[in-house]
Formats: sequence, structure tokens, C-alpha cells
Amino acid sequence: MLLSQLDSYKMDITAIQEIRWTGEGIIDKKNHTVFYSCDRKHHMFGTGFIVNKRIKHLVQTLKPKHLEYIKYGSEDYFLTTASSVYMHQQKKNMMMKRKTSMKIWIRCMRSAEKDM
Repeated sequence: MLLSQLDSYKMDITAIQEIRWTGEGIIDKKNHTVFYSCDRKHHMFGTGFIVNKRIKHLVQTLKPKHLEYIKYGSEDYFLTTASSVYMHQQKKNMMMKRKTSMKIWIRCMRSAEKDM
């Protein structure tokens, strides 16, 4: 159902969160590929991307482990980096939120000039 909705909106890449699988992996479907990363033991903290098969060949980098990003495009034309980040919601994890926010900021500052 989700994949048909993405097709109806002509979405080539979509960030997904709250995935309840374990581990990390790649699932190939008819018209899409799902890249995901979740907690190794518990069904929580999962993030990922659904990529249309039309642009799958443009995927160059995938960084898992709950601070996930995907880089796609052509070195000659453009590169795009998209992020899907899990942020802890409990107050007791405020330090983890700050660390994650700092990692995101650093990644943005280090992005290549050609990145969008």
C-alpha cells in the first residue's frame, strides 16, 4: 500500500522512520528498493529509505546505524544527500539528542559544494 502511494505521487526517494525490524539490510521489491537500519536486538529505532528502481543506480553511499543518510546522483552533474535520523524523545536521553544534533550539523558543514 505504501509503495503504491509513493508511485501515485511519483516519489523517487522517501525517508522512512519507526521501522520495527531488526538489524540492517536491503529489500528489493518490484519497483522499489528499501534500505533500512534498526536496532540489532529490539524492534525499535529503525530508519531507512525507499528508492525507486529508476534511480537506484545513482545511489553512491549509504550510512546506516540510526544516523542514516543516502547520497545519490552523478559526480559530473549533481549529488544529493538525504538524511533520516532517529532522535530519542525521552528527557533522560537529552545528551544523546545533543550528540546526534552535533553529528548532523558537522555532516552538513562537511558536505561537498556540489551536494544539494
